[in-house]
Amino acid sequence: MDQRIESNSMKTDEVQVVRIVREGMDASYGIIETQALSSCICWLLDGMIGNKSFCFLYHSSKVDDNEADCPEALLVFLLTKLSDNVKECLRISSLSKNENTISNLTLLICGGAKQENELTRESFSLLNKNYNINLIQKSTNDRDVIHVAKELLNSIIVIRPITYLGSDEDDEKGKYYYTQV
Repeated sequence: MDQRIESNSMKTDEVQVVRIVREGMDASYGIIETQALSSCICWLLDGMIGNKSFCFLYHSSKVDDNEADCPEALLVFLLTKLSDNVKECLRISSLSKNENTISNLTLLICGGAKQENELTRESFSLLNKNYNINLIQKSTNDRDVIHVAKELLNSIIVIRPITYLGSDEDDEKGKYYYTQV
């Protein structure tokens, strides 16, 4: 599991603003933000916990695509990671028990470079394609992961990346041209 990085938090007109830094994650019952995504990926989860709105943001430069060799297997890994991180940030032990049941979830996936996180985007997109939830139940018996998967069916938004990663050769050319100007 990713190490939790403390975020900056402040109140603006009685609304808490939570700022997430790179390699950070947190949850908020108000406003949450991050900046400088560039080649980093961002997961923004919006939903309800009980009868209260919440949001969770994860900002990372890590690429999870190598954690599995197919979208279906990676999806279970990603849902487990999401579930564990949300529980940690909300400081609760379960996402599917009465008082802490999360519902009405929408997940936005954005950021990242065009060459990276393709399998991650494809994996989450499976939940928008009449995905058979029984396949997840065969891969894990974690009630929270299964609950999150059910709540995210047809509720994934993927924004395609616009950032490209340059090669080492391109970096060297850039350094050369920069010093010559």
